Amino acid sequence: MKINNLLRFLNNLNGNSYLLTMVISLLILSSVSSIINNNKALAFLPKNPSVPSNMKKNFIVAINPGASDSSSQNPFNASKITVSVGSNVTWINNDNFGHTIVSGTPDKGPSNIFYSSPIFPGKEFTFQMAKPGVYPYYDRSYMHMKGQIIVQPLNNTR
Repeated sequence: MKINNLLRFLNNLNGNSYLLTMVISLLILSSVSSIINNNKALAFLPKNPSVPSNMKKNFIVAINPGASDSSSQNPFNASKITVSVGSNVTWINNDNFGHTIVSGTPDKGPSNIFYSSPIFPGKEFTFQMAKPGVYPYYDRSYMHMKGQIIVQPLNNTR
């Protein structure tokens, strides 16, 4: 509605400003089209200027197909990650068997920082890392499946 009013105003200008009217009209239409098509006209603006782009907040750890096999060389993708305080880590089970992700180590047992219920095939478990530190984790049922999360304060995240 506002665009139509603007176009009517521009059309009522004298003949000498016809070229200006056309240029402005094309710019407006181009901007509106870009905004409608995924906000591309605003792509030059930072998505969240207060949070640097290297401080991702969501991380995925895939439980790979075949991870339950004790000969698996790569049960997790990735098994070691570095995140910032407040980040969410989500384990997604791409294996054919259920898995239980637990903070701690197989030899010392659970530290109970996080402890998932069984993660069935195609399901996931998410935990928000609230404090800086090093958090080893493993699968309670398949002890060969081990990983580590390093949680850094916001000002130290790379």
